Amino acid sequence: MNVSDLLASLPPAYRVERVYVDGDSKETTNFVTVNNGLAYFIEGNDIKVFNVDSIDGLKF
Repeated sequence: MNVSDLLASLPPAYRVERVYVDGDSKETTNFVTVNNGLAYFIEGNDIKVFNVDSIDGLKF
């Protein structure tokens, strides 16, 4: 299973603590959705958007 398939299988608001993007750790709180190669996450009051192809890993 690749990252895109994994994200597509997660329900909205699923808890994701961190997203690893091109080797950098990005803090998040919840997954929102994946659409057109972009993954959307919430962190506090902010929405963070990452290119799925750049995501190296996730911490749940």
